[in-house]
Amino acid sequence: MGSDWKVILCYSITVLYRLWWIPIRAWRLPLKNGERYFQDIEVPEGWHTSAEGRKWWRRYRATIIVPHALEACGLMAIALWGQWKQLPMLSLVAPVFVGMTLAFIAWWRHANRARIQRPQRVAVSLEERKLRTYFSWSLEAALAMLIAASWAIMAWRGDADIHWRWPLTLTYVVIGLIVMKAQVVKHGWALPANRTAEYQHWDEFRRRYASRVLDRMRFMNIVILAGYAAVHSLAGVAPIGAIRGAAFAAGLGLSVWMMIGIARGETAFLRGSARSLLPPATTIIDWKKGWWSFGAFMAGLALLMFWPER
Repeated sequence: MGSDWKVILCYSITVLYRLWWIPIRAWRLPLKNGERYFQDIEVPEGWHTSAEGRKWWRRYRATIIVPHALEACGLMAIALWGQWKQLPMLSLVAPVFVGMTLAFIAWWRHANRARIQRPQRVAVSLEERKLRTYFSWSLEAALAMLIAASWAIMAWRGDADIHWRWPLTLTYVVIGLIVMKAQVVKHGWALPANRTAEYQHWDEFRRRYASRVLDRMRFMNIVILAGYAAVHSLAGVAPIGAIRGAAFAAGLGLSVWMMIGIARGETAFLRGSARSLLPPATTIIDWKKGWWSFGAFMAGLALLMFWPER
């Protein structure tokens, strides 16, 4: 299979991660706040085993099964024709899965909006959150210079095999992740008036956890971009085999680091003090915040990935 083993190895790692995540976390994720809730809306006792509850559980689990069934079909086709280099195309299942999950949450909240109890009193933190607390500007400058250098070397020495769609997509994703992190830092929920300090701790934990995950995603995409630029621009200047191997090892290592961070963060979030808190009703009311920006980002990503190359 030649160099196909690298593609198969990367794909196998993501499969192993999902084999852990789906049965342990995703399958029962609507119970993250306890048996009294489905997602973050309180339901009556015995609701989960009622006809209505079973119907909503089937709908939720369909959002897990359908995209992964499509991925399984794609994997069988790739294996049947031996086109292992097409495995990265199966990563398109990820945005499909995310989109279906978000659509389900929107559907659930709209259908059960009568169950949402709007709080009479809320607490708002007046603490100013500054971006420099969550961003290292020296690191950001170094990353920006690495991105600029990657584009400069591709424009100067890039070979004929460069597919400009990929560096453009990677750069777009990196910029989008920066914007997302800034929104995560600046956004805060209106918190319940009781146990406010505990909810504020939960809010800060959520903010830092999301920031770390977004950072690791950015680092992985930047390393992939730099590796792509080096492989397609340094022929005759540096040993391409060594560069390719180093870029592959770095990208794979950062990918594993990202998945470990997600797993550890979710475990700590569930086992920490936030697990004993009820979901703030204001988070249910304000759930639409950020949807337009996220939807625009995903639309731009889809356009970049599916725009026909000439």
